[in-house]
Amino acid sequence: SMVLLYRDYFPADFSSEFLVGRAEYFYGWYGVAFYVHIISGPIAILAGAILMFTGHNHQLQKTHRLLGKIQALLVLGLVLPSGFLMATRAITGWIAGVGFAAHGIATGVCMILAIRFAIEGQLPRHKRWASRCFLLLCAPLVLRLVASITTTMNIQTETMYQLNAWFSWSVLWLVFELALVWRERSIKYVLGSETQ
Repeated sequence: SMVLLYRDYFPADFSSEFLVGRAEYFYGWYGVAFYVHIISGPIAILAGAILMFTGHNHQLQKTHRLLGKIQALLVLGLVLPSGFLMATRAITGWIAGVGFAAHGIATGVCMILAIRFAIEGQLPRHKRWASRCFLLLCAPLVLRLVASITTTMNIQTETMYQLNAWFSWSVLWLVFELALVWRERSIKYVLGSETQ
């Protein structure tokens, strides 16, 4: 559904929801960053989804490694730099901009640690950090979903958008970490019960 919105971006339609108010600075570096971001982002998410499903398949290890390298280049070389540039022009001001930049930093850290642990052969740790990275790459989908819901309910405000810029990724990450803790405690409980 996000990609369907691209009909408003080629060419840029400044009456469309995301581009409203951006006409005066769109042409130039912002427009380049915008197009780089909206083209590389969905490809990185799709690559991440494939990586999540091929990690355990030993027959697809070479494909998994190659796709992982491509995704790393996309994320670190295109998605994040363009996202940081766009964050400087967040439509609702610096609070949203800092939220988007923090999301980018978190995504970059997760990607770098996923790469590091893959290189070191620490596959369980690689899997955790790669999962975090994929989750953070999906956060813009949550951002769009919440923005659509709040717009439909006629409760979309500047403050709501600023909160969404932070919560769309941080709440996902928190839920993931809580699920990991719950899973580890459940495993310890089951193993403890079996040894008694």
